[in-house]
Amino acid sequence: MGAGASIEDTGDLKKEYEKVKPSLTETQKTTLEETYKKVEGKNEFLIIGKCKKAYAELGIEGADPAFLPKEKKAAAPTKAPAPEPKKVQGPAPEGVTRFSLLDLPAVVKAAVESGKTPLILDPSEDGKVDTFYTYGKGARLLDAKALSLKHTMAKKPVDECLEEARKQVVSAMKQGLGLVVACQQAAVDFSGKFAAPATFPLALFDGAGKGFVTELDGGLADNPATKALFRDEDTADSAGLVMCATDFHVVVTSRFSSEDYDEYLFASGLFPAKDKFAVLEVDTSDL
Repeated sequence: MGAGASIEDTGDLKKEYEKVKPSLTETQKTTLEETYKKVEGKNEFLIIGKCKKAYAELGIEGADPAFLPKEKKAAAPTKAPAPEPKKVQGPAPEGVTRFSLLDLPAVVKAAVESGKTPLILDPSEDGKVDTFYTYGKGARLLDAKALSLKHTMAKKPVDECLEEARKQVVSAMKQGLGLVVACQQAAVDFSGKFAAPATFPLALFDGAGKGFVTELDGGLADNPATKALFRDEDTADSAGLVMCATDFHVVVTSRFSSEDYDEYLFASGLFPAKDKFAVLEVDTSDL
């Protein structure tokens, strides 16, 4: 069962096989003989073709070139897709202050000192502001979008969602951290659904929440609004005292751009009045 190109019938096939058999390995012999047995008695051309193919696949010298595996052509190199043109920010609308991301701490501090709650608009592709607050020091990130989705999608009661938020608020107060209310691409209904005096009071958006601070001039002020947020377990490590440290403040972040934020956050009535906020937008030209 050889595979020379001059083989014309099964007699030639057997003669060729006997000729090359001494030089074959046991595996090659077995494969060729099994191939022949499978097609024995069928059309002669089919038998010859099957054996020639097996001969070529086994890499035996003298195989019919017509049955050797075709060399695959190398795939033509594909061109990398051209990068999408960078979206250029138009001029900042009236009432919006644009700033470099490197200046984030400074512009937030200035807004808080002016008595406004910073509302940071971050149209960068990967949410750089929230990333900064997630991994940086001095902040506690409250995922307001997740808070809303737990109610609307997972059907979790609003009270339970707000209780989760309350724990993060109290943690930020006790440690004197910035409470970063991260809304992402969501328009969260703070003015209606997601606010309550004893869990997430709307007054947190007044003056960056500084009105909740109890640590004043080395002493502790008695603040009923702050006290309403604390539970016994929250004061177990402070001898029952309610403490909101001096550096506590509130920052709101949003992925809406300055072109869209007014429509989704304020015109919709979902956020408190716009005059409570210092609206700041990341300058994406240097990102």
